[in-house]
Amino acid sequence: HHQYLLMASEGGLVALALLVAWFALMWRHSKATASPSALKGVVLLAVVMSLFNCPFYGVGLGEMLLLLFATLQTQTDHA
Repeated sequence: HHQYLLMASEGGLVALALLVAWFALMWRHSKATASPSALKGVVLLAVVMSLFNCPFYGVGLGEMLLLLFATLQTQTDHA
């Protein structure tokens, strides 16, 4: 299974749209960071990894925390 299939089956199209929107917002906000290529790399890694695995469920908690920290850093740098 992969992350997109899990979100669509468990939460429907709304959950899938929220996941994709979260990725898109992090990509867009990466321009406001000190190193935009680092955040874009992390987002791209999560997008591709989500095609083959569930990084935000179970043992992939580390990837989720990495993305959350990157998102929070973007928000504090932007403010």
